[in-house]
Amino acid sequence: MRDDNIGIYEFKDSEQDALVKFLVDFDYNSRSYDYWLARLNHWWQDNPSFNDTVIKGWVLKYNNEIVGFMGHIPLRYKFINKEIDIHCGSSWYVNEEFRGNSMSLFFNLIGVSNESIIFTTTPSQMVMDILPRFGFDFVNKKSHTYNYIIVINYFNYIKLKFFCKSKLR
Repeated sequence: MRDDNIGIYEFKDSEQDALVKFLVDFDYNSRSYDYWLARLNHWWQDNPSFNDTVIKGWVLKYNNEIVGFMGHIPLRYKFINKEIDIHCGSSWYVNEEFRGNSMSLFFNLIGVSNESIIFTTTPSQMVMDILPRFGFDFVNKKSHTYNYIIVINYFNYIKLKFFCKSKLR
């Protein structure tokens, strides 16, 4: 495999069919094309926090074929009377032979979230082993769902918490 044939790119709408086919082929739960298409629409088209300036995710390509993906789902949360942007990573899938490039997908998610909070839910065991190394904290466990959260800009997070608490006094 030549390195000049591999790269990470922002996901484009024109790649949706290829992405859905990749996700169907990769998915260990054997979910259908229609399932993944509906899921992508839920993340982006049906999401009131999504707009045209938001990156939908990143694809890892080898010879113009998708061999990896990291989804990005923007969300808005109300945190003590203040709305804040939250970023959710989802469906971090990379074909086994290209896993040496998988962290670059993850770092793109961290980069786009540099002024906010990132979380991920239902990570695989392999991802659960990786997340704490990058400052993610385990939040809770409910049945089979594991929630991890990372605060990217801790200073702004603390400032937000202090500001909101002082407004309540």
